[in-house]
Amino acid sequence: MNRCFRWKNDVANERGIALIVVLIIVIVMSLIAVSLLGLTATNATMTSVERDYQSAYYIAEAGIHYQLPEMEAAILAAYENASASDEFFQLLENDLQFNTSFSPDGLSFQPSFGKLPEVEMLLEKTTLESETARKYVLSAKGTIGQRSRTSTVALHVEWKEKNSVPGITIPANMALFAERYITLSGGAKINGHVFTNATAANSIELAGGTLITGDIFVGPNASPDVLSATQGISVKEPVSMASTMYFELPPFPAIPVFEALPDKTIATADGSNRHAIIDNGRLQGEHWLANHYEITVDRNSYFREINLSSNNTITLNIGSNDREIVVDRLNIANGHLKINGSGRLTMYIINSITMNSGSTINQKENMENLHIYYKGTDSPSSFKSLTLDGAQKIFGSLFAEDANIILTGGGGFQGNIITGGIRFQIDGGAEAHSNIIYAPNADIHLGGGGIIEGAVIAKSLTASGGASIAYKAHDPGTIPVPGGNNGDRTAATIEDLLTIGPIRENK
Repeated sequence: MNRCFRWKNDVANERGIALIVVLIIVIVMSLIAVSLLGLTATNATMTSVERDYQSAYYIAEAGIHYQLPEMEAAILAAYENASASDEFFQLLENDLQFNTSFSPDGLSFQPSFGKLPEVEMLLEKTTLESETARKYVLSAKGTIGQRSRTSTVALHVEWKEKNSVPGITIPANMALFAERYITLSGGAKINGHVFTNATAANSIELAGGTLITGDIFVGPNASPDVLSATQGISVKEPVSMASTMYFELPPFPAIPVFEALPDKTIATADGSNRHAIIDNGRLQGEHWLANHYEITVDRNSYFREINLSSNNTITLNIGSNDREIVVDRLNIANGHLKINGSGRLTMYIINSITMNSGSTINQKENMENLHIYYKGTDSPSSFKSLTLDGAQKIFGSLFAEDANIILTGGGGFQGNIITGGIRFQIDGGAEAHSNIIYAPNADIHLGGGGIIEGAVIAKSLTASGGASIAYKAHDPGTIPVPGGNNGDRTAATIEDLLTIGPIRENK
């Protein structure tokens, strides 16, 4: 019986222990559950805070991106109605709201997790960078819930002169820019301001009755002996520029592809003499029947060759429309190619331009209506050349991709010249009545009474023998620069007027 009692007692004890173990497990599980709930709540709170924090940034950024087109529209409207920089900025700033917070018109957000995003903009004036450039700062404060972040972007606005040429800006009264050196002797003269990046001693050498009438500007921190002048030459002391100047060659345009004009045969009234004036894409102006013949160019066209000789004159009539022609070889051994019509003719010469005797292209009174693009070579180590070494004359503007230019023996060019060549020579009484000679890679040699009227951009200049450069204000509409410069370009693009900096957070 005692054994039975002890057994029942043991069973009861075991049941008590099991109850305690179960209670402990329940308590532990409860604690774990409570901890997990706490962690979940904390994470949810942190996630909500982080979400709002990131959202506030994107809201601010969205506000800036939304407002920028409004700024661009205001800049373009002010530019369209202004004729000078002060009027431009006055119109722009009258149209904008400064130093007062505002909400962008038309910008709204959908609620996010029960919270409505908001954005607040602020436009401020900061720096008057120059008479033609100003800096503004556009700020956006994004808010959602209790979180806010602010982003800013710098806006650089610059006035561009109307009818300016993209890629080519010549300072007023600049007669010459020579990047490396200038050497004048034998009575050579420059009428206008002279600029150079040179800083070394004797980079500008004047001797033998030479003259520079304008100011002389040299590279930053130039040597005191940067100018060397022989006794009796009176010039102004050089002035060091704050920074160097750079002039880059504009990109050469792609050559278009056109179809040739149909074959054409001309004849005398009785039909006894006949001549194929256009044959398989060749304009053949050597025959006596071709003299004074006029070809109507009623569409953009391709010529395999244009040949003129026997002092013949052929006229290309383009009417009132702008026309383009592509020519493989232009060979005027002795003749005159005239342009008739009120439109502009653009000629793309692919392989060669050859002129001899007293040959001419175009007439003086129509020189603004002719642009010539002369394609370069495929080899960077060799250059084409364009030589006018007699009484040849070209009346029009030229953009040569890499040609060296030689004008001598009375040859002349009336029009603007842009070239990527490395040599430019004018002597023997030759004249270049060019508003601009833009040859930033070329050493220009001017001698023997050679004359340049306009502004000259070069790598270096050597002038002697009574040669002269006289500054003349230029008409940008006559410069053959690709990209819409057709003489009627009256407005810059928004990219010309506005430079947008990176968007940064205002911590």
